Amino acid sequence: WPHLLSRVGLPCAALGAAAAALVSQSHSSPSPSQSDGRSDCSSNRFCKPLLAGAASAATAAPLTAAAPIYINPLPSVDASPDSLHSNLRCCGPAVPVSGAKWNRNWDAMEGQAGSQVRHIVLIRHGRYSLASSHLDDMGRKQADLLGIRLAELHAKHGIARLMSSNSTRAVETSELAMRHLPHLNGKRAEDPMLREIGCPCPPEPPMNNYRAEYRYHEGSALAEAAFRRHIHRSSRSDEAQIVANGAKLEVIVCHANVIRYFICRALQFPPEAWLRFSLDHCSITWLSIFPSGEVCLRSFSDSGYLPKRCVTSMNAD
Repeated sequence: WPHLLSRVGLPCAALGAAAAALVSQSHSSPSPSQSDGRSDCSSNRFCKPLLAGAASAATAAPLTAAAPIYINPLPSVDASPDSLHSNLRCCGPAVPVSGAKWNRNWDAMEGQAGSQVRHIVLIRHGRYSLASSHLDDMGRKQADLLGIRLAELHAKHGIARLMSSNSTRAVETSELAMRHLPHLNGKRAEDPMLREIGCPCPPEPPMNNYRAEYRYHEGSALAEAAFRRHIHRSSRSDEAQIVANGAKLEVIVCHANVIRYFICRALQFPPEAWLRFSLDHCSITWLSIFPSGEVCLRSFSDSGYLPKRCVTSMNAD
């Protein structure tokens, strides 16, 4: 379907946003597991499905690349079809052109944001075997050490919740780390939209190996939909929950390309710069989002807590 969207003549950014709306509707809400204690995140805005009227985006007047589509959070996951189209609107440029000022309303939450700083800890999964898709011995060791480090962060700042993609390597990393976080009671949310996305957009400088254009459209749709769902200012309902339990860190265990894209978008860097970043396995990236709309990258790919022999970035064959 991404290559079919391209026939309507939308530029790349608008096409990616329309595709993101389609992707978001093609995935149902993450469901709880009956056997492993994973939490149901269907009622949690932290992983609430992203909904939008994609058809109106494709048939409306052509959009410019500087005016991507933003999607407002819905008050309920059980939204009526009519509310989907009313939830679609355009805002200012996501990535400012050279010399432009910071766009404070990049998440379209003006008037809806709470008063608390949101702290999101993005973690790349441990090393895994490409043949089996499971963590190898090194990856399991990294995940265990990650749990120790997260326990230290919890003691100082408090971890409110933990989420992962539904990929095997991310699930295994999360479950091993959570052995050191008993306060979570084994509860973990999953979101399939956090899975590895391949290439979120054509990188600059270009990659040596060529990827068909429709592959980028598909990757950009997944990446943008996941970004809009998870990276934004806190809402009043969110911060009420966090203030109640005294914890402020939200941990997301996912994948390198997802984190790269999230950071570029959150800092309003050109998304094409995503491949200029490198992340170690089980490294910690800490993003703070202020009520004003300002964003601070506190750390990126922090693997300093790992012994030298355990610092890796390439997966095993």
